[in-house]
Amino acid sequence: MTRIGPPLPRELSATWKYALLGGLPIVPLSLWRYWQSETAVEPVGLCLAALIAGYLAKRRSIDATPVGFRAGVVAAAPATLWGTIDLIRFVLDLSQPAWFTGLQLLLLLVFVPLFVVVAAFFGGLSARIGGWLAERVGRQRPPAASS
Repeated sequence: MTRIGPPLPRELSATWKYALLGGLPIVPLSLWRYWQSETAVEPVGLCLAALIAGYLAKRRSIDATPVGFRAGVVAAAPATLWGTIDLIRFVLDLSQPAWFTGLQLLLLLVFVPLFVVVAAFFGGLSARIGGWLAERVGRQRPPAASS
């Protein structure tokens, strides 16, 4: 079978490596919190992980903001998907007019991606702060020459 299109990269880009480093550790915590309460997603953990990923990425001269955006999506997607499935089941089990069920499902189609975008935004913002910290405290600058 012949492959059509550009070849797939053999390894992940550095941006994705740092995004996964920041986002994946939060996934079990978010899933556990959702399983315990069925309402909580871990925004503080997401922001802290994205901040650390942005700090580490900036130390390697990688732009921290895209790392944070991707880390936010990676961290928020599994718990959001689980919550969405639970919400769809709940809406379909309600005894209500069909048009109202359709409206609720349509609203889910709008607000679930919006939630992931918000998580990506906060991940990007946190990574940007981490990148700023890396610039401020990460590298030692040579002392100023005196005359």
